[in-house]
Amino acid sequence: MRRRRAMLAINISPLIDVVFILLVFVVLTARFVEREQLEVQVPISQAGLPQAPEGPLTVVLTRQGELSIEGRPIEEARLRAIFTAARANHDSLLLVADEGAALQLAVTVLTEAGEAGFEKTAIATRPPP
Repeated sequence: MRRRRAMLAINISPLIDVVFILLVFVVLTARFVEREQLEVQVPISQAGLPQAPEGPLTVVLTRQGELSIEGRPIEEARLRAIFTAARANHDSLLLVADEGAALQLAVTVLTEAGEAGFEKTAIATRPPP
């Protein structure tokens, strides 16, 4: 007697069910770009306007050790006072130093900037040739 083999069949209906459930989950939990909002006209007030910082305060250090802030020459002894006053209008400091400038003076500028409250400081560089 010959035995007949049962035909193997893959039932994909559970797979379709799982994919459908995942699709429903993604659609329900996804954020939609367009949100419904109420139209509101807020009152006008000069007191509530935020003051935008003017960008980085630029300090230039020459090869001869001369310092200038935004084109005005300054003395090393006045750094902290100038940085403290400028902190209200600037959120960061950019040091543009000549490659032949004294390293100690550059470190002094960055230290005084940190003491005056500048949390973001940067040194200007140029890309290699």
